[in-house]
Amino acid sequence: VVGRIPVAAILSLGQFLLCLELAGAEPKFDFTELKRTIECQSALMGVKPMLVAGLGNMGYEGTRHNMGQDTVRDLVRLYKATSHSSYEKWIEVELPDEASAIEYVRFSGASSPSRDGSKVTFRVGGEVFLLPEGGEGAGVNLGLVLFVLPYFDINESGHFLSELSQALGIPPRRMIVITDDIQLRRMQVLVSQGIPVAAESPSHPSRDLFGDGHNGLKSINNLMGRANYWRVRLGVSNPRQEHLENKYSLSEWVLGKAPSEERTYLMAPQNRTALEDILRKIGTLESADERSRPN
Repeated sequence: VVGRIPVAAILSLGQFLLCLELAGAEPKFDFTELKRTIECQSALMGVKPMLVAGLGNMGYEGTRHNMGQDTVRDLVRLYKATSHSSYEKWIEVELPDEASAIEYVRFSGASSPSRDGSKVTFRVGGEVFLLPEGGEGAGVNLGLVLFVLPYFDINESGHFLSELSQALGIPPRRMIVITDDIQLRRMQVLVSQGIPVAAESPSHPSRDLFGDGHNGLKSINNLMGRANYWRVRLGVSNPRQEHLENKYSLSEWVLGKAPSEERTYLMAPQNRTALEDILRKIGTLESADERSRPN
């Protein structure tokens, strides 16, 4: 949840887990069957796979903080995508000290973590849906799209997405991540790719232009090297912006139920068309890139 864990603790955890990944100590998901299916469909359709992920916490459906994941569920229903497989594993890490481990467990209920001294064990995973025949059955032609729901704790979204994209050979430029954003006003949509230099500049430490303040995106950035993936940010506002800071804390606000019109506004024709245009753009860029390469 936004603001639950000190930034230093998040970065330490992300860096430590990245070291585990590089060292091969972390258990791997078995994507063998999914990879075979994607390779077969890619060959038949003559296109490369794209990935659309929605971030959220398991068990918090309908809240502002689950806008990204709830939107992808809506897209799955709209485009008649089918569930291919779900995955789950447990990760054990050792944090710098026992105080850091206590703080992590205290603020990470969605992943059901446990603690033994400075060691923390938590659950990560996700579900993958495939779009049959590029969505022709739903009246669209979007190519080979995987809709992905990272599970359990939104703050650990990077584990499943980084491993999945690496196993399937999907580079960040063919990934779209949909998430809530407290900096944007209600029902505002902002699309971006990567993090601009201005947002990373030490001279602008307070800037939060493209999602660095969202712990789910921090997890992805830490494990994928702040990669050049697409972001679709859905505005949920915040108590101060709504002049409700005396009534709600930030955690209460993002974990509160969102009005139905706010939960579904990305599904409005003009917004959904913009998302479809991104998918087509990604496919077009990939095709042009392939044609430009020497044989």
